[in-house]
Amino acid sequence: MVLYSKIAEQLSIFAYPHCNILSGSACDGSRTEFHHAPGVFDSLLRFSREESRIPAGFALAMGMFKFILVVPVAFWLILERRWKSFAGFLCGCVLLFFVAFWLVGMSGIVAYVRLLAGFGKKAPELPGTESIMPNLRGLLNIVAPGTTPGAWITVTTLLLSLALLVWVDSRLSLYRSLSVGFAIQVLLSCMISYHLYPHDAAVLILPFLLLLNYALQDANQRALKIAVMACVSCAYLFPFLGLYVGMPAIGAAALVLLIVARNAAVKETVLSATHARS
Repeated sequence: MVLYSKIAEQLSIFAYPHCNILSGSACDGSRTEFHHAPGVFDSLLRFSREESRIPAGFALAMGMFKFILVVPVAFWLILERRWKSFAGFLCGCVLLFFVAFWLVGMSGIVAYVRLLAGFGKKAPELPGTESIMPNLRGLLNIVAPGTTPGAWITVTTLLLSLALLVWVDSRLSLYRSLSVGFAIQVLLSCMISYHLYPHDAAVLILPFLLLLNYALQDANQRALKIAVMACVSCAYLFPFLGLYVGMPAIGAAALVLLIVARNAAVKETVLSATHARS
């Protein structure tokens, strides 16, 4: 198991430049997000493991430049009743608000809110590029016929996102491992996020490697090991075929991995409870 952990850690060395290739079409600001977003989630996990709960929440708040990914994880803190971490998150958000106020003033903040509100009428991305989003929205844009109205896809995406959120988080209390629960929540955040491009999907490196390390433990069944290794391999290899092939493959692999990890975590808890009673 220690050997597998070392292998998983070393894989991250190759994963980051690999994702950087995918983000080559991103603007400079997006490339900055690519480098910072995984670090935010990694800091949250590290502080949580060390029981430094207020710093964990504060670290998460530093990722609010990608609030679409951060808010679902903050919701995880509430469901897990990690109130100190959530308090740290709120403190970080307040600090960021005052920094923004100092930099751009209230007029700049209001203008940004209006910009976000305008996305409800007109999406920020170019038409036809939704299919390179490795999330539910991207997958639906691939499988839906070209004649399908955009409103139908939007409504279906929202309904499926809500259903997936309830299905995963309704059993959150049963996830015994912090790493597995964290990985599941990050996968969920990415899948239900409405706007997720290749540079944003760099955060998927963390749950992929955490679940790979978990699956390769000796106590787990071979079927779980094969499923996780297949998902990770597809997510790593398919992007070399191009964005319009690789990103849907990453999205599909992340969705399958989310389902597999959720079921494995629940099954492990049920088996442990059964053994305890016997």
